[in-house]
Amino acid sequence: MITIGASAAVLVVIAAVVIALFASGGGGDDSAGSAAGSAKTSGDASEVVRSYLEALADGDAETALGMSSTKPGSDDLLNDEVLRKQIDTMPITDIEILGETAGEDADHVSVRAAARFGDRRSEGDIRMVRDDNGWKLENGFVNVGTLAEKNELSPDATLLIFGKPLDSAGHFYAFPGYLEASTSTPFLAVTPPGPLGLDQLGGFAFITFKYSMTEAGRKGAEDAVRTWLTKCYSPGQKPGYCTSVVGGEKWADYDTSTVQLTGPLDLSGLKYTFDGVLRTVMVMGDIKNVPVTVRRKDGPTVPLTAEVWFTQQVDLGQDPATVVESR
Repeated sequence: MITIGASAAVLVVIAAVVIALFASGGGGDDSAGSAAGSAKTSGDASEVVRSYLEALADGDAETALGMSSTKPGSDDLLNDEVLRKQIDTMPITDIEILGETAGEDADHVSVRAAARFGDRRSEGDIRMVRDDNGWKLENGFVNVGTLAEKNELSPDATLLIFGKPLDSAGHFYAFPGYLEASTSTPFLAVTPPGPLGLDQLGGFAFITFKYSMTEAGRKGAEDAVRTWLTKCYSPGQKPGYCTSVVGGEKWADYDTSTVQLTGPLDLSGLKYTFDGVLRTVMVMGDIKNVPVTVRRKDGPTVPLTAEVWFTQQVDLGQDPATVVESR
């Protein structure tokens, strides 16, 4: 009886051990597989970011853009030619992956990365999204907005990035790094902006560009004023705005359709104020000693010395520059 009981007890113990081994073995394998899967996926996102930055550093625009989940409104600046200009001016070096942060679900993660653009270090969180083909950057380019869309007289409407105009919405799309900026008019200059950073890869970025009037712009504004006034001091039918120049009580006794400028206009008293908010310059001042002849309504043509106070905006976004008539 003692032997049989002992044998039964041993069998029970063995069975329990076997059950425990199966339970432990199965659970352990599932856990290890899950952990390995998470680690691999996490690592893939970081490696895609590294590969993206390396593609930029190598001047491979097609590869870099292929790692973007979203597509740009325009790829005019997202090509090897422009990217080569960017990295020739500011080479991309010292690429670092600094860590990852979990996203809202298993298919989203943020990778914190850093790189040096020329002598400037940029660091930012790059949002990643996973689809059937693996991990991609949510945005592999920066969508840059300007004021061109908000105001037709904004100097941003003259902006050229790498020689290309903005799109119809006043945007441009570029890779992180150096930006080459110029204008479509010789009358305005734009201060070079800083490089686009990794922290701006989140999608939309807004840049405020700073403009100044060139010497050609001041000369263009002066020529615009001269053209504007000469139309008023010429015989024949005149533009409507000329009533402020050859109208009113001072000209009541004269037939202004016969007025004729007989010498140069002295515009040395004009002042030019350009604040960069609009692409127009405010021109203001007293224009004296304007030599003209005009026929009196009672018969004879006589010489006169006219004077006019001028205050108008001149649009420097056009070539030639033009006076903006008050509405």
